[in-house]
Amino acid sequence: MAGRPREFDETAVLQAAMDLFWEQGYEATCVAELSERCGIGRQSMYNAFGDKHALFELALERYRREKIGRVIGMLDAPGSPLANVEAVLDMWEESWENPGFKGCLMVNSIAELGVRDPELAPKLDTMLQSIEDGFYRALRRAQAEGEVPTERDPRALARAITALAQGMSVVGKVASSPTYAKDVFSVTRQLLR
Repeated sequence: MAGRPREFDETAVLQAAMDLFWEQGYEATCVAELSERCGIGRQSMYNAFGDKHALFELALERYRREKIGRVIGMLDAPGSPLANVEAVLDMWEESWENPGFKGCLMVNSIAELGVRDPELAPKLDTMLQSIEDGFYRALRRAQAEGEVPTERDPRALARAITALAQGMSVVGKVASSPTYAKDVFSVTRQLLR
C-alpha cells in the first residue's frame, strides 16, 4: 500500500528554506520558522527532508545548482572569455549595490559554520573551488585569445577575484559608502589588465 501523496511542492519548499537560511543563517533559523515559511507541518518536513541540518544541506545544494551554477555557466559561455569575467563582476557589483543585499549563502555559511561543521566544510570548500576553477578556465582562455597579459598567473588571478568577491559578500552587508562596491570592483578589473 502506497503512502499518502505529498501535499506540497518540494521545489517551493526548498526555495523557501534556502531563502530563510540565506536571510537569517543556520543557527538563527528555527524549525518552527522553517515550517511556517515553507508552508508545511513539522512532521511533514521531517518526513520529507529529515532534520534541520539535512534540510539546510539540501537548500545549500539548491543554491549551488542555481546561483553558483549560473556564475559557472556565464564564465564558461562562448564568446569573449574576458567579457564573461566582466559580466560576472558586473552582476555581482549590481547585486551588492542592492539595498536588500544579503550576501552569498555559501560565504555566509562558511563564516557561520566553517570548521565547526566537519560534515559541511568539505562541501563548502568544493563550492568555493568550483568558482575559482570557473574563473581560472575563463582567464586561461582570455590569455590564449590575447585579452589578458600572459605574464599574469591565471590561477593566482582566479583566487584573488574569488577571494575579493567573497569578501565583498560579507563586507557588502554593512559597508555604508555608496562607492564601496565600485571601488573594490574597479581595482579587481585592474588586475586583469
